Amino acid sequence: MPLASPSYLAVMKRSLFLLIAATVRLSAQSGEGSGATFGGLGSVAGGVTNRGVYQAGTPDGSYQNSQFGLRTTVPFGDRLAVSALVNWREEGQGLGAPRTDITYLFATYRLSPAWDLRLGKVKFPNNLYSEVFDIGTLRPFLSLPQGIYGGTGNAFTSYTGIGVNGTAYLGDWQLGVAANVSGGTFRYSSPRGALIPGAPTGDIDVNITRSIGGRVFVRPPVPGLLIGFSGAAPSFFTCPGNGTILTCPIGVTGRQGSVQLEYVNSRLWLRSEYALLRAQGFIRTRAGYAQAAWFLTKQWQIAAQYDMLRETFEIDVPLSPASTLPPGAMSPIAPPPGATVPPTQMLPPNLGQLLPNTLDRHRDVALGLNYWFSPDIVAKLSVHDVDGWRFSRPGTSALIGGIMTRQFPPSRSRLLQAGIQFNF
Repeated sequence: MPLASPSYLAVMKRSLFLLIAATVRLSAQSGEGSGATFGGLGSVAGGVTNRGVYQAGTPDGSYQNSQFGLRTTVPFGDRLAVSALVNWREEGQGLGAPRTDITYLFATYRLSPAWDLRLGKVKFPNNLYSEVFDIGTLRPFLSLPQGIYGGTGNAFTSYTGIGVNGTAYLGDWQLGVAANVSGGTFRYSSPRGALIPGAPTGDIDVNITRSIGGRVFVRPPVPGLLIGFSGAAPSFFTCPGNGTILTCPIGVTGRQGSVQLEYVNSRLWLRSEYALLRAQGFIRTRAGYAQAAWFLTKQWQIAAQYDMLRETFEIDVPLSPASTLPPGAMSPIAPPPGATVPPTQMLPPNLGQLLPNTLDRHRDVALGLNYWFSPDIVAKLSVHDVDGWRFSRPGTSALIGGIMTRQFPPSRSRLLQAGIQFNF
């Protein structure tokens, strides 16, 4: 199978041409033609699971997961610069259609050598990996830990608004501060969302009318050590799904906070984050991970990771009593002898309460082996033991069939995935 369809390649080429043309034009207008810088990143990965869809893997094997991103920064004098990252992605069977997105596009105005003001779709500064979300050469596994970075509202790639970033020194200690006022949307992905009529993928675009947030980090006089704290206070308005509208109570407010710990040197990588989130009257979550990697040689690296998430919903899945069982919903599960369930059987209105809490739980224990051709290109192999359906989800038909028969699919699955990631 080709890695990209003709239409996908056409969109990619057109977007790349437009970005380069705009950058060259802006650079020429600024009088700093030689000051524009370019960079890029990419990834090709595949995986297979013993059940369910998880990260780059499917039960039949998925080998079409690819990504390419182009970064550019254009200076306008000594104080102002514009930065952008455009990503093209193609995911394997069952994982979504090819798409192009502007990950960030913002202007930076230098207030002083240590402080700057940022405006636009800005890189999100609140987590260890959020500003380098797509750069695979800065992490030991192909994918980031899902509990924090898997569309849970605990981390984002960017915010739309205005922010200030800066650093200060107290003796040998470095203090970093980032604060922002923003709005926009983020994609919340949940297997419960897949039960909402019109949102079969489980992805819900949540509108944030206003969010005030920031981060403080400290670097003690220990090379490679960082301790960080971040938080945000967002307000929600509506949660539009794919083809339907899930209306959240007007004025819903949330609170999110996390702590980060990192120690990195030339051989050892240690990183960990823990986050708490609550949207009043809607959902509460706690998530975290611990990650370690060790270079056996300059080329060979081993890695281990523990990743978790637990969610508690304060509302039920908003299905009406008129919702009906989809045709073929019973096919993944053998019904009891003599039992028949017509395809049009009515679903109970309290559907969410009948599903086990396995749906809202995630635990991933992973081991990895990496070979670094150079610091900018790496081949990765990893195995994952996953418990819970939060990200390694069964099909909607299997879930609804389980409600009818009380025979749900196993909650434990495994993933084997491999790929290459690069950065330039």
